[in-house]
Amino acid sequence: MKWPLARTSLLLIAALPALSCHAAGWWVAPTVDPAVTQQNEQDAADLMACQTTLAAGSYGETEPNDTMEAADPLTSGVSITGQNYASTDEDWFYLRTTTYNEQVTVNFLVTQLRTDQAASWVVTLKDAAGNVLAQKTAALSATRCSDGFQQIIGDPGYYFISVAPVATTTYNDVQYGLTMTQQETAQPVASPPPNAVVFRRETRRVRLPEVAVEEADGSYTLYDATLENVPGTTTFNLIEATPVTQ
Repeated sequence: MKWPLARTSLLLIAALPALSCHAAGWWVAPTVDPAVTQQNEQDAADLMACQTTLAAGSYGETEPNDTMEAADPLTSGVSITGQNYASTDEDWFYLRTTTYNEQVTVNFLVTQLRTDQAASWVVTLKDAAGNVLAQKTAALSATRCSDGFQQIIGDPGYYFISVAPVATTTYNDVQYGLTMTQQETAQPVASPPPNAVVFRRETRRVRLPEVAVEEADGSYTLYDATLENVPGTTTFNLIEATPVTQ
C-alpha cells in the first residue's frame, strides 16, 4: 500500500525526536519521592490491617445498654464488640478502679469500612456523677481503623464509657471493638488538708460531730450533723441534726 507523500513526511518528522533521544541516551526515568513511596507502602499495610476481622470469641454488648444504669461491664485487657443501630443509639460500659491514680487506656477499633467509606464515633469517659473526664471523636476510615485515649483517674470507684455515633456520618452502624486496659501508676496521691471534709464527685454522706449553730438570741447549740453533698459540686444538704447533750 502506498501512502501519500505528505502523510509520510509528517510521520517521519513526528517520530524523529523520540528516536534521536533514545539513541543519544537523553531519556531520563521519572524520579520517585522516597517519602511518597514509604507513605504508599504504609497505606497499603494499614489497609491490610484494617481489613482483618475482630477476634472471634470476644465479648459483646447486651442490649439495651443505652444508659449509665444499663451499662455492660468491662474487663481490663479484654475486647468487647458493639454496634450503634441508629444515630440515637448509645452504648454504655462501666469499669471499676480500686487504687488511686489508675491509668485507663481506651482503644476503639473498626475493621469493616471500605475504601470509599468513613465514619465517626464519640467515645467518652465519665464518672458516676456524669462528669466528662476524657473524650475523643474517633474519625475512622479503611486506612485509619483505630483511635483512643489515656486518662489517669484520681479516685477509686465506678466509671463509665459511652460510645455514640456522630449523626452527620453515614456508615457508623458497622461493628466496632472496644478495649479498656487499667494500670497502676506511681503518681503520688494528692492529700487533702488536715481535718478537711472531702466530698467526692459521687453522692456521699458525712457525719460532723459538734457543729455549732447560732440561735436567734445569739447563743449557740451543738449538734451532731449528717451532711450529704450534691454530686459534682461543693454544695451539701443537712440530712439530720441531733443536739449534743452537755
